[in-house]
Amino acid sequence: IPDLEKNLTHPLWYMRSGALNALSMVEKDRGLARAKSLLKNDPALLVRASALQVVAQQSAVDSKYLWTELYNPLNFDNGYSLSIRKSIIKILSKAPHKKEAPKFIALIRDKDPDVRSIAISALENLSKKKSPSSPVQDSVVSYWQGWYDKANF
Repeated sequence: IPDLEKNLTHPLWYMRSGALNALSMVEKDRGLARAKSLLKNDPALLVRASALQVVAQQSAVDSKYLWTELYNPLNFDNGYSLSIRKSIIKILSKAPHKKEAPKFIALIRDKDPDVRSIAISALENLSKKKSPSSPVQDSVVSYWQGWYDKANF
């Protein structure tokens, strides 16, 4: 474990990633804590992706934490989503909570069409309704906002 901890700060990304994966297998709680730290701060996208996998493997995924990380500046390049954002949204959309509907509605305005698509799927899952196929984002957002306002959660 001391060697794994030491390698979590190694200059090479694959050493940090490997150490995190090993630590999460040996000591689940410590691995989760380190994964959250690396997901938040590591400059290497692949290390953050490994950290996200460790976080996602937990039986009770910390959705509040993931919503925060979705907007982490490290997960953007020139204002556009990196692949890790799509992975975070996919995790959040697997079991969306009704109180998260406004957050998914807001994602319909994202620049990335994949992000928008995943957000709409989550809303369809929550509502058991089909999204309008309008190419105008504002009308899709209005549709989902209207559904949310009437849903009485």
